Amino acid sequence: MNHLGHMIVGLIIGIIAMLVLNIFSLALIGVILLGSLLPDVDLKQSKVSRIIEPIAILAITIILQKIASEFLSTITSWIISLLLAFVIVWLVLKPLRKKHRGITHSFKAAVVYAIAMVLLAGIPTGIVGLLSYSSHLVVDRL
Repeated sequence: MNHLGHMIVGLIIGIIAMLVLNIFSLALIGVILLGSLLPDVDLKQSKVSRIIEPIAILAITIILQKIASEFLSTITSWIISLLLAFVIVWLVLKPLRKKHRGITHSFKAAVVYAIAMVLLAGIPTGIVGLLSYSSHLVVDRL
């Protein structure tokens, strides 16, 4: 199935979950869309990879620069932080991209996503995240 199909199925499942849990927010729509696409991060050319990779590099660069600026000049801290961010993202994504439908297409990965959502925004968000991520896994098996 393509990314649009996964997003539609994820939205249907996620909206049903929001209705059952009696919660709604635009942020939850983002959690649903991300969860419905995230399993395909193991494909370098997938929509989610093309979105997540630069965002991850930017976020990691900013975090590292804040730390490095305590010890280095501004320009040096930005350059080193950016280089380290590329290395970190590469080290994380490389093992995920060994095989399509590998670890990212597992219930374990869905649980990791759900736990991350619980830690960021609470149990209802984790439930919605688990269901939207799992919708991708189920549809891929059809």
